[in-house]
Amino acid sequence: YPAAYPEVIAVGAWDGTGKAAFSNYGPHVDLVAPGVNVYTTRRGGYGYFSGTSAAAPFVAGLAALARGAVPGLSATQTVQAIQSTASDVLDVGWDPLSGDGLIDVARALASLPATPSPPSPEPAPTLDTTPPTAAIVSPWDGKTVRRKLAIMVDARDDVGVVLVELMVNGVLVGTDSTAPFRLAWDTRSVQDGQHTLTAVAHDAAGNSSTSASVRVNVSNGRLKARVLSRRPI
Repeated sequence: YPAAYPEVIAVGAWDGTGKAAFSNYGPHVDLVAPGVNVYTTRRGGYGYFSGTSAAAPFVAGLAALARGAVPGLSATQTVQAIQSTASDVLDVGWDPLSGDGLIDVARALASLPATPSPPSPEPAPTLDTTPPTAAIVSPWDGKTVRRKLAIMVDARDDVGVVLVELMVNGVLVGTDSTAPFRLAWDTRSVQDGQHTLTAVAHDAAGNSSTSASVRVNVSNGRLKARVLSRRPI
């Protein structure tokens, strides 16, 4: 990654006779380009360089030529022109070492349409109705706590959690809007004894959910004064 993402053209390095020894391979490879002893710019001037970092610019350059030759060419049309015209250098068709083959600049540019296809209509936005999830991971149920306490909440959503609220006995005592969600509670604000914690997670679409409750035992006690007697020496 990011080469394995479907929106990315994954380029392997070709050494003139086969896949370069250092070049990765597998189901994500789309095609190959020259990547060994490429004469290019280097710090201080020019020189020879080997690597997939030398191969990928060949494909980027071809994409730029295609978009320049046919203004308005879509990304899908550009990728199709580059990959469909690549030359088989190993197995016929796609293979995990060379993908669709070695790029062919002349064939790719010759395959371009005279005018780009009209863009596809944008899909209608989908309404986010999935609520986030929330769980208090610290402290655990039944734990005895005192003084200032850090509450850790695991909140997740298919789009993103924008706010987590901490409730003590149903009363809001703190919020956090940045993961990992960590909320502070001063237990000295309540009396000693058992209290119930819950967390409420909210997403950007207005969906929310409440965690399972966690019961903690607050035990701050009272500071006991000690009287020290002093005897004359």
